[in-house]
Amino acid sequence: MDIHEVTYRQYREVGLNRPYTIQSAGLHPPDDFPVAKVSWDEAVRYAEKAGLRLPTEEEYEFVATQAGAIETPWGGARDEIDDWPFGPVGTPEYDRTSHDPPIQGLYSGVAEWTVSPFIRDFASDGRFPQSFIGTSVNHRVVRGGTFALTKKEIDLDKIRVGPQQRFTLDRNEISREGLGFRCVLDAQAPF
Repeated sequence: MDIHEVTYRQYREVGLNRPYTIQSAGLHPPDDFPVAKVSWDEAVRYAEKAGLRLPTEEEYEFVATQAGAIETPWGGARDEIDDWPFGPVGTPEYDRTSHDPPIQGLYSGVAEWTVSPFIRDFASDGRFPQSFIGTSVNHRVVRGGTFALTKKEIDLDKIRVGPQQRFTLDRNEISREGLGFRCVLDAQAPF
């Protein structure tokens, strides 16, 4: 799994322009910030061009919770941390797993697309608000960050939900401020 979310720099390096909604708004985010306002199809297009893929929901959960052993990367309770700066990938410093190399930003930062369609009985902790359940075959699961990250009026520095938060969005959704992605590389070719 990528050690952090895909950045605007990485997005450009594979030959893609900023996501359509960022371009049309005339925005120029810093290169080291996670790419955001990206549709599922744009995320998949990036992954394919980079020789990668989006993670499954199960992979995201496994890495974020160290196979269910922890709730937070720092090993404590969620409410131990009051400062949630939204900034460049790799910040905040405490949001990293104990893997080598550490995986960063699974708790903070942008909410992230997965390749997975919604499965109602996924073995997570059950925090899945009924209003966030998509009914279309075009809906994909989003993990990490929080649904609040995808709303413009939210103070991004005050959000703390965690990687176990899950919801669905239509894969064509492009208007969400805090919606990004990271990729994974298969250990072996799928075919």
